[in-house]
Amino acid sequence: MTIKQKSVNEQPENKATFASRVQLLLIILITICFILITQRFEKDIYGYAVIALIIITLFQIAFGNIPPESNWKLSLFGVVIAATIIGAIVAISIWIAPYLIQLGR
Repeated sequence: MTIKQKSVNEQPENKATFASRVQLLLIILITICFILITQRFEKDIYGYAVIALIIITLFQIAFGNIPPESNWKLSLFGVVIAATIIGAIVAISIWIAPYLIQLGR
């Protein structure tokens, strides 16, 4: 009879990892945002849903590039890297916009 020892990083068979749970939650939230955007009763809900969809989509981009078996530390590190890249793109876009407008005149 052999006894199988679990390694430190090994997850139980039936327990979902942090990254896979967050990915599932983000997909559910994106679906809810789409449903709220399609409603025609309240304009404020539409506005909040659009903003939430943009933010949740940015998080989904980050978590979509993280392996589902990652723990919360690796997931957080990936989100920080993605936020840094997205922030840099936004900052460069804001910085370069006036120069592009001048080129167009």
